[in-house]
Amino acid sequence: MREIRSAGLAPKAGRVHFRRMSIDTPLPPESRMHDLRKRIDALDSRLVALLAERSRLIDEAAAIKLQENLPARISTRVEEVALNARRRAEVEGLNPELAERLWRLMMEYFIAQEDAVLSPDP
Repeated sequence: MREIRSAGLAPKAGRVHFRRMSIDTPLPPESRMHDLRKRIDALDSRLVALLAERSRLIDEAAAIKLQENLPARISTRVEEVALNARRRAEVEGLNPELAERLWRLMMEYFIAQEDAVLSPDP
């Protein structure tokens, strides 16, 4: 086991003392939790960016639906997307029910977004 020295201030000003630490010493739990939270926050940022991209695609879909005189909600498509979410979740080891519920909630918001374009209030 290699050792490293960590400098710290001694009780008297101007003095430096060293304490021995093993390089294999695990990080304290709060440090590991901090690092994990940073990774989660970074992932959350990427998820938000992906949702924003999806929202822009929904705007494009709404424009096409407006031209084609299609409704915001197309039930067969909603069910197809929900089933796809379940299947992808199973492959990735995520609870399929969680994925389906999240996708259905997300789809409701995006259907409302399309509906606002297709049926604007006067």
